Amino acid sequence: MTAQKIKIKEPDLDITNISKLYTQVINIFDNKIKKITLDLENVNFIDSEGIWALYDIHIKANKTGNKIQLININSEVREILKITKLLNKLKILDLSHNL
Repeated sequence: MTAQKIKIKEPDLDITNISKLYTQVINIFDNKIKKITLDLENVNFIDSEGIWALYDIHIKANKTGNKIQLININSEVREILKITKLLNKLKILDLSHNL
């Protein structure tokens, strides 16, 4: 399975930058890359647009036989995903996992 890692550099995953990430992920899947790992090490905050985009990417990946996973999630972002019930829907790898 071909895989690619995307390290998000911005501290916020929000309305100002989510469309760029969303387009990048969809383009990668269109180029026959079947697995994408999003590294959220630098991300401290996700707004509703960011949450919706992660969920939509997850749904599109599942429908097309692709995989999306998140790594390096800090406690603040984890709590946001927990509150929005996405923590159990998205594939999140513990820091101790290797790619």
